[in-house]
Amino acid sequence: SQLQAEFDKLAANKDIPFEYIYDGCYARAHLMCDQMNKDNINNSKMFCMLENPYGAGKLTAENKYMKAKWWYHVAPMVFAVDEKSKQVEPFIMDPSMSKKPMKPQEWIHAMWDESTRIKVDVTRNPQYGPIETGEVNQTFEESIPSAIETCAEYTIEMEKIKADYDASHPPQSQGQRKAA
Repeated sequence: SQLQAEFDKLAANKDIPFEYIYDGCYARAHLMCDQMNKDNINNSKMFCMLENPYGAGKLTAENKYMKAKWWYHVAPMVFAVDEKSKQVEPFIMDPSMSKKPMKPQEWIHAMWDESTRIKVDVTRNPQYGPIETGEVNQTFEESIPSAIETCAEYTIEMEKIKADYDASHPPQSQGQRKAA
């Protein structure tokens, strides 16, 4: 229940655009790790990547606003006592993919077609993007401004997408639903 409470707290953060799944997982993960650091929750990150980012196949996800295809996806990982097994186990904190913490294998299978070759990397939380990008890794604190900027940009973009969606999908009244 403590894990779900932290998940719900992260998911409620309006500064992190969880519904904008086209891009930005690296920024969302970083800001969630920052919040968990402040809440004294030990955390890391799990990257799921295609072995060949230029080959066929992609990791995929969708919500009511968009469909996304990625060569990698990242989310925070924490360890907690599983209520069923009573053992300490890893959980992925990814409100863009679920309404609850997920076991790593659940998280991976939610986006993977099982035919594309993938690899998984568990890293310390300062790592902003996958090592395969070749970018110089900054300290955790040095990456925070970039994460904030990315999330702010995608929050604005998501507001536009929602407005367009709402304009083309007006809510139906009860009477209209029955007649349909």
